[in-house]
Amino acid sequence: MVTKDQAVLVGAGNGATIVYHKIFEEAGKGDVLTAETAGNFFPARVTGAGESTIGLPLAPKGVTSFPPQRAAEAAERFAEVWELNPCGSMMDALFNGPNLICHSAGCILNDQPQRRKVLPLYRRLVGRVSERYGRALGGKGPCL
Repeated sequence: MVTKDQAVLVGAGNGATIVYHKIFEEAGKGDVLTAETAGNFFPARVTGAGESTIGLPLAPKGVTSFPPQRAAEAAERFAEVWELNPCGSMMDALFNGPNLICHSAGCILNDQPQRRKVLPLYRRLVGRVSERYGRALGGKGPCL
């Protein structure tokens, strides 16, 4: 049973702190600190049978919370687990994380009440990133 003195850290959160905060709030535990990292702890890919490769070096992560004013508290409370640097908001964590396209999609799907407002903006963002990435790879247009 989670108590109000405890905290929850999700890595990578993809906006899950909004979902967890709402669940705890509905259960009368809105004081539980819900936080998430900007990026996975161990970004890895399966490269063979019983084998995987970590794609990025272990490094400090950005951390945010919901509400975002508690991000510094989250960094402090989880300092023994990982070196965390407070982000000003979920968007700050999203745009400073290592995987903009995948993590932004997760954030949008986790934030269902805002989905209708944000989805057109996300589509434009992904379209622009895809076009620029495709051109950088030598193509003439979107790569996604």
